[in-house]
Amino acid sequence: MAKRNRFPAGWTEARIEAVRKHYEEQTDDEAVAEDEAAAAVIMMEVPAALVPVVRQLIAQRRSGGKLKTNTTLRSPVGSRGTSKSPKAARTARR
Repeated sequence: MAKRNRFPAGWTEARIEAVRKHYEEQTDDEAVAEDEAAAAVIMMEVPAALVPVVRQLIAQRRSGGKLKTNTTLRSPVGSRGTSKSPKAARTARR
């Protein structure tokens, strides 16, 4: 029977030791700065098919572009087996 890795995928004992050492040697001021920097970032799961649409939204936001309230962002072809607009997809399902 093969020995099971007791660490999460991609993690090794050396990596865990490096992370532990980083946080043990961190000053209180450094910890606060790290927490404040992390508060500006939000992580969330996005279905793979929607990643291009989310990237488009981020790019528009960074460039100062505004989205029209009725703008339909198209997901990539094949993301749901179709490249039809939501209205066309609903009509096709009936």
